[in-house]
Amino acid sequence: MILWLFLVLSLLFLSQEAGAQVNVTLAPAAITVEQTLQPGRSYRLTPVTISSNGSKEIGIEMTYAATTPGGSLHIRPQEFLLAPGSRMQAFLYLSLPRVLPPGRYTVHIIAQPQTEGDIGLQLAAPIYFTVEEQAALSFAGIFNWFMLAAFLVFFLFFVWHRRSLGAAK
Repeated sequence: MILWLFLVLSLLFLSQEAGAQVNVTLAPAAITVEQTLQPGRSYRLTPVTISSNGSKEIGIEMTYAATTPGGSLHIRPQEFLLAPGSRMQAFLYLSLPRVLPPGRYTVHIIAQPQTEGDIGLQLAAPIYFTVEEQAALSFAGIFNWFMLAAFLVFFLFFVWHRRSLGAAK
């Protein structure tokens, strides 16, 4: 009798463990950056929320796949544990390279649950953004040209003044 009771309880325990489900969602489904971005700058993007509706705690690893040459997406936190019924926000920081042709780009943020037997489940959300053509004269470039012109005017005034003093003798 005790053996049968042990077998029944073991089967119940094993069936509960086998019935543990991984149910993870990533929101929003897509991010569209409304402003036009500039090469060589970093931007804080809309955070994503990872939610667990499953019945067991699960580890999540956040990565990305980019079509942007040389750019990078920093994700904080990058790895975390998600309890059943809980959610976590991941903050996104996009860094663009200094030289980037104008156009539309896409980066995919990927949330990968770490499960036993790793069934290869991945959730992805695209991030769409547009890069504008970099201005030939940025504020720093205008400032440098302004300083050079002011120095040249000062130098020419100094030379003219010295000559006028020499002619007065």
